[in-house]
Amino acid sequence: MFRTNMHQEIIIHLYCHIKTF
Repeated sequence: MFRTNMHQEIIIHLYCHIKTF
């Protein structure tokens, strides 16, 4: 559960960064 949450957060952060790019 914890790992999944962390993974999702990382993915969202990456996605946001890519979108900004």
